[in-house]
Amino acid sequence: MRLRYIIGLILILLGGTVLTNALGLATLSPWHLFIEYFWPIVFILVGLAFLVSTRVWSFSRVLMGLVLLAIGVLMMANHAGWIHIPTTKVWALFWPVVLIFIGLQLLFSARRDGRSWAILSGISRQHPGWKLRSNDYWTIMGGVNLDLRKAEILEDNTTLQVTTVLGGAEIVVPETIRVICDGTCVLGGIHLFGHDYGGVYTSHDEEHGPVGAGIPVVHIHCTSILGGVKVFAK
Repeated sequence: MRLRYIIGLILILLGGTVLTNALGLATLSPWHLFIEYFWPIVFILVGLAFLVSTRVWSFSRVLMGLVLLAIGVLMMANHAGWIHIPTTKVWALFWPVVLIFIGLQLLFSARRDGRSWAILSGISRQHPGWKLRSNDYWTIMGGVNLDLRKAEILEDNTTLQVTTVLGGAEIVVPETIRVICDGTCVLGGIHLFGHDYGGVYTSHDEEHGPVGAGIPVVHIHCTSILGGVKVFAK
């Protein structure tokens, strides 16, 4: 579910409202609907996109999708009058939910090998000879910097899951390996091998490097909330 689908659904909603008004079937204000329901719709669609558009499931991605979906549904129910919570209260609930998300992620990470996480700091793998293995990198208000040119690649196929919240990721890869990369960003941007994408929600795939027997393949799955992702060859 890409950004154009979100924009398309919003335009259909606004257009349908204007049409019903013109036909005298309703007296709804399209701008009122836009203001009242734009953000709930964005949260719901982005949350669904996190749940259904991924090639590889990860705890971080599923949990973030559920959090965004729950916020959107709560805001929509509030606007529809099914529940009565002040708008400021709805946004005040956002940060406790984020804290719960962080806590669950830390608990889950502690039970598995192959995970690296950081809060209010970053993760850096740029020193010569560091060991590249399949791993999950996860940060809150921090960044991830990986230089695969200096890594010792131990496997023919390596999978990296990189998740950042209020931060970003920068990954440099050598020209001698095959990289299959997909990046998803909410309220941020993605740079994949010279191509830039951005917006409320964006998700793109890129492949780079030679193909052939004996050439290592690295799969990179990046997710960023309020941040950016940059993957490039050098």
